[in-house]
Amino acid sequence: MSQALVFPVTYSLISSQALQEVLLPLYLLPMDSKVVFLYQGMHDTYLIQGTSSKCILRIYRAGWKTFEQVEAELQLLVWLKAQGLSVSYPIADLKERFIQKISSPEGERYAVLFSYAQGEKLSFLNPSQALVFGRFMAQMHLITANKHIQHLQRDYQLNSILDGTLQAIQTVLPAYLEAHDKLDGIHKILNRKLTPTVVKKLKMGICHGDPHYENIFLDPSTNQVTMYDFDFSGYGFLLYDLGSFCFYERANQENISSFLEGYNQLLPISPLELDLVPCFTVLMRLFHLGARCKNADGIKNPLWFPQEIGAKISDIEQEAKRS
Repeated sequence: MSQALVFPVTYSLISSQALQEVLLPLYLLPMDSKVVFLYQGMHDTYLIQGTSSKCILRIYRAGWKTFEQVEAELQLLVWLKAQGLSVSYPIADLKERFIQKISSPEGERYAVLFSYAQGEKLSFLNPSQALVFGRFMAQMHLITANKHIQHLQRDYQLNSILDGTLQAIQTVLPAYLEAHDKLDGIHKILNRKLTPTVVKKLKMGICHGDPHYENIFLDPSTNQVTMYDFDFSGYGFLLYDLGSFCFYERANQENISSFLEGYNQLLPISPLELDLVPCFTVLMRLFHLGARCKNADGIKNPLWFPQEIGAKISDIEQEAKRS
């Protein structure tokens, strides 16, 4: 009989039963708590549910963030909660640790227990909900304006996004010169709009990085938004969050108008900022293109062919010209 071949593992799924037996005893949780696997996205998400309690367990993808970067994300959430913002926050174990290290076949992974967001998950957004969401984002931006947290992973500034996207594409398409030329063209268009003089007038702080209705719960009785999934949080132009929302809701102009109206009620948007929102929609699309290319391994994220990447860059280029 031939010997079985041994291969390294790219991505593993941790057993719910093992987590219940090994990880749950580390926390002060009801005795009847059960671990149920929810879904596999960029990371793995589990529901921890007892008769009278719920919380969420996230196990980060190996290599996605360093230990210090996960710590920075959690530090942000603890700070936002202390400022009175309704967010899904990390829960400490009996030894007051927020992060558990898990040895997996593909390398070390990090597990964090989060509070369960209050309210209801939305299947879509309507204008009245968009207005409330806009007010929430303005509240968060008021709190995080000019705030710095060391090791927070993302940098939502022009050159950082463009350089990161180019590096990610080069790993997939090292010889695809047309894509590189188009990215250079997009860079020049945005630089003409985001001049040093203009940039000095823009608000800076910590962005959520991925603001859309799938990352909030809304309590219909109080109209309170609770936001979660701060995995893409980072420092940069606060307009990045506005541009991101506008891209997600591009098919519903009424939602965009309501969101911006709600935002403007707490944090006034200047005519200059309003005019620049389309530029930050372009930057958001560039960032996500880079992130997808970087993680297009054919397993967790589908492989992208050169023609598909080229088509997306062409589409973004046309949007940059219109911005």
